[in-house]
Amino acid sequence: MEEKDLKEFSDKIIAQGDGITKVEIFINGEKKWEHHAIPVTERIKTYEDACRELDIPLMPERCKGMTEDEAAYYSLKVIAKALNEGWEPDWTNQKQRKWYPWFEVTGTNPAGLSYSGTLYAVSNTYANIGSYLCFKTEALAKYAGTQFIQLYEKYLL
Repeated sequence: MEEKDLKEFSDKIIAQGDGITKVEIFINGEKKWEHHAIPVTERIKTYEDACRELDIPLMPERCKGMTEDEAAYYSLKVIAKALNEGWEPDWTNQKQRKWYPWFEVTGTNPAGLSYSGTLYAVSNTYANIGSYLCFKTEALAKYAGTQFIQLYEKYLL
């Protein structure tokens, strides 16, 4: 089955199913397709949601004793992985856009950090935020930068 056919099939199951929100298709025991009826930005509102989505514990034992910025970075990595739904950046592909939120520190914001927009990296080799914290779309980068601004602040400031 091609991806288009799998999506069509998944959409039909979700439309007919009573409360079905996710379809997974396995072929010979290997997951070949996963489709959600609820957008990822509706499923992932918190770090806890991201852990549930990825089926991982909230803070693994290895995270005990981390500083606040280290714990925030770990949390943001989990959130980015969940929001990207399996997408991973191909750093050898300069044509693939990799989006990340952009912040400014201003004296007018009592929190100290304000979301300022999104950028994408094509061939730049610097990483202002970190390569694990990039997103497959501009919309996801914007969502992460606004929804999780407190975690970014703990990580960056």
